[in-house]
Amino acid sequence: TDPQMVLQNRVTPLGSIVAHPVRYAAPSAMFGNRGCLHDDQRNVVHTHKSAAWLVCLLHVKRTRRVQRDDNRAFNGRKRVLMAPGRYTELFFLDEPVALAAGHRPCACCRRAAYRKFVSAWGSAHGQAPSGRAAWTAPDIDRQLHNERLAPQLGRTGMTANEGDASVQNSDACPMSDLANLPDGTFVSLERAEAQGDDDENAWLIMGGALHRWTHYGYSDHIPIEHWTARNNTPGRQRSASLNAAAALPGNENVGAPAGEATPDAVAAEASRYFRVITPMSTVRTLAEGYIPQLPDPSALVGRGEHA
Repeated sequence: TDPQMVLQNRVTPLGSIVAHPVRYAAPSAMFGNRGCLHDDQRNVVHTHKSAAWLVCLLHVKRTRRVQRDDNRAFNGRKRVLMAPGRYTELFFLDEPVALAAGHRPCACCRRAAYRKFVSAWGSAHGQAPSGRAAWTAPDIDRQLHNERLAPQLGRTGMTANEGDASVQNSDACPMSDLANLPDGTFVSLERAEAQGDDDENAWLIMGGALHRWTHYGYSDHIPIEHWTARNNTPGRQRSASLNAAAALPGNENVGAPAGEATPDAVAAEASRYFRVITPMSTVRTLAEGYIPQLPDPSALVGRGEHA
């Protein structure tokens, strides 16, 4: 196998596994696992082999008294990527991308983050389907997997029931609802000529602005207020999940400046509707206070977090 070949192991916000030469940068880059997806020639032949889609630390400081020959990154040893019969190593620009793609924090290498995620998930969803008060990892995986496999978005559509109402990621939502979504959510912006979703139309909500995802980081930082002022569509009742997000402290008037765009640029990107990419179950978890690991620094433009 050519050691210089570009492996198909980068994951987009829409959950696609693609080949791309970029190396995502630490400390925001994340590592993922959906099971063994590749063949002996390191070709990806499955989208998943498990309902447990994990987002892990890129670098784990762990040691073993005796190193076993199992291709794990212990005692300073690097994994051999796509080793035969081993799980396929996946890579994300940052954790918001991983959450949008349908992954959840690993309970092993990210124990503290996993516990916070489960706590926020429980607050958002109430009692587990099993009847237990606490949600387990398999409970969460089953719910997320049902949303990933729903057909609405074409590749891994997502849908979630909320009481008697069905809230679907495939629903076109008016721009008036955009500011009510929690930080860390990914959306696509619907245009008249748009046909479905694509990786070039994935936008992160962070700090009152929309940030267009690319493999190299975020670009086109546009304040949400510019979109809602120019593209607001009145008359549609907000979904319960969006109202829940809006009720959280700090989400009532999300409008921190973030990378100004010219009015002409905003008009050129005119869009009257948006669709939520991140699974609705995860959106509600974000709304209940789960904070992903810091995004790629390019999403913090204009907020003073980095030079």
